[in-house]
Amino acid sequence: MSQETINSVIKQFATNVCTSSIILAAESMHKCYEYIDKNSPDIDQCILADMYLQDGLTHLRQREQDLGRSSPTDDIPYIEPETSRKRIKEYLSLPRFSSLQTQSAKEAYFKHGIDKVEQGIFGQCKITDYKYGSSTKWNGQVKNPEQLDDPSDSN
Repeated sequence: MSQETINSVIKQFATNVCTSSIILAAESMHKCYEYIDKNSPDIDQCILADMYLQDGLTHLRQREQDLGRSSPTDDIPYIEPETSRKRIKEYLSLPRFSSLQTQSAKEAYFKHGIDKVEQGIFGQCKITDYKYGSSTKWNGQVKNPEQLDDPSDSN
C-alpha cells in the first residue's frame, strides 16, 4: 500500500470525520467507488476508506448499543456492515488482487493502511480516541440520511 494512497484517503475523509459527519463520509466513499474505475490501482483508496470507515463504525455502533441507543447509521444502508462486507469482498475479488491468495491476505494488505489513515485523521482532528468516545469530535451525528441512496439499487 503506497503512502500516496494513504495520504489521499486521509485528505478525502479527515474533514468529514473531524466534523462528525457520517453521512458525508459515506457520500465521499460512494463517490470514490462511483468515479474510480474498478480496475485502476486507485480503487485501493475506496477500499481502504471503506475498511477504515467500517472499523470506526463498528466501535461507534457498539458504544451506542452499550449506552442503549440506536446506531446513528441505521438509516444509511450503504454503510451497514453486511452491505459493506459484500462490497469489500466483491472489490477484493478483482484480478488485481489475485496475487493475494486468501481473503485474510487481502485484508492484511489494507490493515497497515487502515492504521496509517487512522493516525493521520487523528492528527488532523486532534481526536484522542473516537472508538470509545473520549475527547472526540466523532460523536455519531448523522445529517439527512435519506439523501444517501444505496448505489446497489442503481446497478
